[in-house]
Amino acid sequence: MCACSGESCRVRRIMLLDVAVIGGGPAGLAAALVLGRSRKRTALFDGGTPRNATAAYIGGFVTQDRIAPASFRHTAHEDLRAYPSVDLHLDTMVDRIERAGAKFRILASGAEYTARRVLLATGMIDEPIPLPGSRELWGTSLFQCPYCHGYEVADRPLAFLAPEPGEAPWVQLLRSWSRDVMLFTNASVEVEPACRVALAEASIPIEERRIIGLARTGRQLTGIVVDGNVTIPRSALFFRPVQRQAPVVAGLALALDDRNYVRVGEDDYETSIRGIHAAGDLMTHYHGALAAAAAGSKAAHSINHGLTVDLVGQGLL
Repeated sequence: MCACSGESCRVRRIMLLDVAVIGGGPAGLAAALVLGRSRKRTALFDGGTPRNATAAYIGGFVTQDRIAPASFRHTAHEDLRAYPSVDLHLDTMVDRIERAGAKFRILASGAEYTARRVLLATGMIDEPIPLPGSRELWGTSLFQCPYCHGYEVADRPLAFLAPEPGEAPWVQLLRSWSRDVMLFTNASVEVEPACRVALAEASIPIEERRIIGLARTGRQLTGIVVDGNVTIPRSALFFRPVQRQAPVVAGLALALDDRNYVRVGEDDYETSIRGIHAAGDLMTHYHGALAAAAAGSKAAHSINHGLTVDLVGQGLL
């Protein structure tokens, strides 16, 4: 018996898992549910601050539309607790994943686990715009996805910050939600001539001065401040944040595509390391809770199929 007690006790455990799911967002939760219903010994590791923690709701998720992210996770955790083969390791950061023969060693918060398969569902880490107040506005007035948040800011003055010339026409999409939309280049993107003509014909103005600040009242954007200390009234700003992979994913040196997303097989969601799969925002530019959950479910189906065949062949099932 361990002689120590309390938070300071670091007991090293080794547990054999069928699948270790790394990440407790929609993709990881959906995957764990499929694996639990398939009676596979599964551990869901969910540590750190959720990517959508500052958002007031999740939009566009059928039967769960406008549910608060914390409520969504709580409901999913209750669903998973009905399956005895699923263990929830909440507030548990996975520090490292290592190959251990035909299996994988998972090192997490001082404990050690061994898994036959790994599913990465860590999402991406968003870098805020390097402007004062951007962190406070993220998720309330600064958004990435209009399908998730456009409805709630409909008919208000909206802005899109183009990250590169080829993305400038995207501003037209915001007309689904408002007639008053504007393209910002932050003095760093040269809008192509054909795009200028199209936007002019659509009465979408282009603001090409450098952005020097964000005017706000509390967590509500009221305007975008450009060179000359000119404030242009806007209620919401949509932009494509710079993103990076979570450290545990970066440490695996997986093959990435040209946009820094993890490459996976089209049908099996397997990465460049055999036995490690990925699902959700870390493997596609199409981000959304429903899409991530669908990817997690599909990946889990593939994992369970391959794992079951292997276990049957080994005489373990």
